[in-house]
Amino acid sequence: AHLRRLVNRFSPQVALARAATAPAEWYRDESMLNLEKESVFGGNWLHVGHLGQLSGEGDRYLTGCFLGRPYIVVKSGDTGEIKSFYNVCSHHAMQLLKEDKGSIKNGRIVCPYHGWQYSCDGRLAKATAMKGMEDFKARDYGLKPIHVETLGPLIFLNFSDTPNSSLDEFGSDMFSSVKKRSGPIDDLVFVRRRTYNLDCNWKVFVDNYLDGGYHVPYAHEGLSENMSMESYHNECHRNWSLQYAETESERLGAGAAYGFLYPNFMVNRYGPWMDTNTVVPLGIKKTQIIYDYFLEKPRSEDNEFIEKSLEASHQVQLEDEELCAGVQMGLESGAYDVGRYVPRFEEPMYSFHCRLHEDFSKRLDHMGAE
Repeated sequence: AHLRRLVNRFSPQVALARAATAPAEWYRDESMLNLEKESVFGGNWLHVGHLGQLSGEGDRYLTGCFLGRPYIVVKSGDTGEIKSFYNVCSHHAMQLLKEDKGSIKNGRIVCPYHGWQYSCDGRLAKATAMKGMEDFKARDYGLKPIHVETLGPLIFLNFSDTPNSSLDEFGSDMFSSVKKRSGPIDDLVFVRRRTYNLDCNWKVFVDNYLDGGYHVPYAHEGLSENMSMESYHNECHRNWSLQYAETESERLGAGAAYGFLYPNFMVNRYGPWMDTNTVVPLGIKKTQIIYDYFLEKPRSEDNEFIEKSLEASHQVQLEDEELCAGVQMGLESGAYDVGRYVPRFEEPMYSFHCRLHEDFSKRLDHMGAE
């Protein structure tokens, strides 16, 4: 009853021009994060990395953990096939691989606890000291698989047993729109990863991204000087939205496209650059943002340009970090309950909240039927 009340305090049936925003409780109530783990992050496609992390000879892997779900992504050195599994041994639940990425020796993932070994396709290849064990079938003790798909150079997982759609159906239109506006996302050179830890709920950061550029003239002086706010516009769809503005600078080029893929992924394409942002909840008031920067090949060895561009991007992130912390403080103050959307700019944010409400409601209906 408590969760249902919180969810229904937002109404997607109310049109944008008259709608109140998602309530402050969505951003500060611990029970909401528990609901999000299953309803939002348990059944949608989540970005976890890029193919460059799996480059090199032999069998390669990358690992991570999303809201308590540890995963391995494996690329076969022989076939190039990519598979994913929970990073959990089937014997006694031990974490199998601890490094962020690396190579798999001799084609076997070996548990550091009792030495059980798994092939790169997840099958149990060897279990040690099995004498005396009865009714044991190795085929029943392989690694638990996770659905994995790629779009361009990007890797996505879906933790649902039965995803509602393929990744292509879910998000390819967003990537096509970004390409059409600002250039290809393939054949770019990975430059750097940066990670930021923010003192805010993950949705605060997403809201800030989705305000249609409304805050840019007030909070990002350096960025707004090179961006035509009059040209800024957006389009919204069920699983994604796109913001676009004409720009004029060496770093930004002639236009910048900002694509958002529900629930927590952004791809930004501007000038010769592309950066991706993955929003990872660490707690109700703690969020990690993972930025991966890619560059067109002709500029990939221009170190002066690279460092200057990354410093400009870093300044924008610091400014957003300060904004998000300030909003979180206000959400927890008790002085704020709900706000309003500015239709000219904030339709992407409204669309995001509507999509959240949809997932929340489906999960609560399912819980009620159990």
